[in-house]
This record gives sequence, structure tokens and C-alpha cells, in this order.
Amino acid sequence: MLSVNNDRQKVEEYWSAVTAAWYEHGKDDPLLTMLSFTVEDAEIWASTDSSFKFGWEVAKANFSDGKMPEVGVKQHLQFSAVH
Repeated sequence: MLSVNNDRQKVEEYWSAVTAAWYEHGKDDPLLTMLSFTVEDAEIWASTDSSFKFGWEVAKANFSDGKMPEVGVKQHLQFSAVH
């Protein structure tokens, strides 16, 4: 779930010189909007950084029935709800 977060403490927490460069009126700029992203669960994939290995695994999978390419790791993450 994505929602607007008007918590001034969060603005202070994440404010930096880099952020300030984007907002002409500083922390009170009307274009500044903080968002909260609430996640219950997610899946991530981390792929190999070798283009040769990636291509080799994809080619092997295309020539084998039911074979999935082994190009990295997949992980399911579950987060606790914070209220």
C-alpha cells in the first residue's frame, strides 16, 4: 500500500543536501511529498553478473523439457505488519 506521509520527523530524518537541491523552498516546498510504502510480502530475484553464464543457462533451458535456467537466486520475503 502506498500513502502520503506528512510526518515532519520523517522529512527531517531523510533531508539532506542532495534532497535540498531539488526543492527551491526547502522542507516547506509545496512540491515535496513524502510517501510511505507498506509491504506485506515480496519476492526478489538476484541474477548472476556473468552474461556468458546467463546466456548458457537460458540456452540449456530452451533445449531441455521442464528445465528452468539457473541464473541466480529467488527468495520470498514476508514482513510483519507494524501498527
